[in-house]
Amino acid sequence: MDSVAVIEQNGSISNLGLGLPAGIFTILATAVSIHTSKGFGGYRPSSCGPGSFWRILGPTVKKAIALTVLWTSAFSLNVALVAQSVHVLRPIHFHRPSETCLILAVIQLILSSTILISLLVIVKIDLTHDPD
Repeated sequence: MDSVAVIEQNGSISNLGLGLPAGIFTILATAVSIHTSKGFGGYRPSSCGPGSFWRILGPTVKKAIALTVLWTSAFSLNVALVAQSVHVLRPIHFHRPSETCLILAVIQLILSSTILISLLVIVKIDLTHDPD
């Protein structure tokens, strides 16, 4: 979707093309989270300490800091993409976007909103039910 948005906007990454880095960081953060998950080798308590903020992101502080950077980037880029999509969909424009741009804006708005809601739900579940 994001590649199509970049092509549709004549190679400009200023608007909907922001989905490229948002998608890359979201996939990268997810992959690293799955790779460092403390659940694959059986349950191991986090070395971050029972009351530590870092425990929700990884089994060690070092991994948690790296994941914090990745997830913060992914979250921020998805929020920016939601804002850009809403901006494209607003009726006040000097140059009316093409129909393809409008459709892409709707799709990217739905996808980014779903990602953001999912992230918040996962953090809530982890904070509520994680035995650490």
